[in-house]
This record gives sequence, C-alpha cells and structure tokens, in this order.
Amino acid sequence: MRFVRVLLNDPDDPDGPFVFDLVVHGDGTVNSKIPMFGRWGKLDSNAVWPFILRTDDRMDFGESPEDALKEEDRYGWTNICSKKIQSGEYVTIRAFGDEYCLAITKVTDLLEEA
Repeated sequence: MRFVRVLLNDPDDPDGPFVFDLVVHGDGTVNSKIPMFGRWGKLDSNAVWPFILRTDDRMDFGESPEDALKEEDRYGWTNICSKKIQSGEYVTIRAFGDEYCLAITKVTDLLEEA
C-alpha cells in the first residue's frame, strides 16, 4: 500500500484545489475501509475547508462551533474511492450545492517525499 496526496485542480475555480490524502493499493485503487482526510482550498488563504473522507464516500466538513450546519452543508460526496488514482482520471465531487467533475492533476507519494 502507498500513502499519497492527490490534487484535483480546476484552473477556473477561484476557491482552489481539492486535496485528498489517501491510502491506495498497489493497483492504484483506494483502500476505502478507513476514514481519510483532505481539504478544499488554498492553505495560504482564509478560504480553506478541511474534511474527513468517510468510508461511505461522504466528505464530512464538520460542525461550526457557533452554528449547527444543515446536513447538505456539512456533508459532500465524491466517487474518488471508486477510481484508479492516477493523473488524468476524472472524479466527481458534490459540495455546498455545487457539483464538480475534476481531473486528478498530481499524485505524490507522501512516504517517498518525507
């Protein structure tokens, strides 16, 4: 198994990239039996939303300490766990009322980069 960072970047999206940290099998498929993590947005901006990628393909953006979120705002969805993790593969993401179809633009092996 490998531990990889997957970048899905839409040049027309001002909110920035989706980034997933995933455990993948040797054949490039995701080990979807464990929760994983990611973020939407640029780390150097005020607009970054971390999330947990749950085993049921939901992206859990969590609760606000001040206000309870509606379920449609707290949870997104993706089909990344059913895809082969490689550059050029298209992934669908639904979050905050929008749907995105984005190509994987970069896969980095995190243990080789350490």
